[in-house]
Amino acid sequence: MFIAGLSEFLLIASLVFAAIKYPCVSPGIRAVYHLTLATTLSAALMGSLRYLEVADTIFWHQTFSFASKHIGMAGFIGISLLSICRTTLEKQIILCLMAIAICSFMVNIFTSFPILSDAVIILLLGFGVHLYRSNTKAATLVVVATVILLSTLVWGAIIPDENFRLGVFHVCLSLFIVLFSQGVQHERTASVSTSAQAI
Repeated sequence: MFIAGLSEFLLIASLVFAAIKYPCVSPGIRAVYHLTLATTLSAALMGSLRYLEVADTIFWHQTFSFASKHIGMAGFIGISLLSICRTTLEKQIILCLMAIAICSFMVNIFTSFPILSDAVIILLLGFGVHLYRSNTKAATLVVVATVILLSTLVWGAIIPDENFRLGVFHVCLSLFIVLFSQGVQHERTASVSTSAQAI
């Protein structure tokens, strides 16, 4: 599983990038943001050790992957979007979706219902495109990131080799994280520029 293990390092690099490009939020929320990234980073680290056969980390890899899928990614996307909300209603919608993600996490501890977590992520991304509608470049980055993320469903169905399939998944997820983070950064910069011009 050399390709799967090696591609985990690309995912780790993208998560470090996202951590450096953190959204403009309060210190407390920023800590939660970094915690959500840490779940995916831990999964990637355990996965690299597992697939490269350096250590037997299957339990920890599965545990952190579960946390990343059901709450980590939704937290990363949701908190990023909170930083560019302009109205209370927009914030309430995102917080509501994040609350559903937490419920999904709890539900999936006891039974397998992954479609709920997937639906939350898709809804957050769709709402993100709506928030970026006035910024063409940021919206384009988010749309491309979303398409790349959703493309993993296609690759998962057509690539028979597990090693290569996981490698492609890690590359797609890495690209999603980088492009989405860039979209948030671009929107924030544009908002600051607009505010400065208004003054």
